[in-house]
Amino acid sequence: VPGPAPQRRRSSVRRMALGGACLGWLVVFAIVVSVLVATTRQAVHDETQSALRLASATATLRLPTAFERRDLMAEATRLAAQIDALRHVSAELRDAKGQVVALAPAAEFPPVPAPAQPPDWFAALIRPEPAHELITITQYPNLLGMLEIRTDPRDEIADAWRDLRLILPLLAAAALV
Repeated sequence: VPGPAPQRRRSSVRRMALGGACLGWLVVFAIVVSVLVATTRQAVHDETQSALRLASATATLRLPTAFERRDLMAEATRLAAQIDALRHVSAELRDAKGQVVALAPAAEFPPVPAPAQPPDWFAALIRPEPAHELITITQYPNLLGMLEIRTDPRDEIADAWRDLRLILPLLAAAALV
């Protein structure tokens, strides 16, 4: 009965080759996903930090000086609304008592439709540490309020989720081929 033994050997070699190929694909898939997550986390951090620095510099340059006789809080309110309408940052204005000043939507920035929100686990995996800047609004010698600018990575994380949902199935299909 010498016929079945070579057939069994070929069958087990094929199974081992298929198992090895599947294991290799899983290792490559895990490595690619890990690299994608790490680079995405860094990209979200860099993008939000850049937006924070730009918004802070804009606020510092556009707020009137402390010695001008203008309605600084009205100008700060308009500026905070403009900053709040930007991507990657949010703004909150507080008066001298610490009460939040309501911001009207910035007319020059039409509302952008919210992107599809990623799952919470993905957002937690990608979200960088929050950062903020405080800018005092003063009219010598009085403190009128504080403008707080914070990083807001939600839209950047949603973009990353959209890209990842496209890349991972393509990677899986390429591996199966």
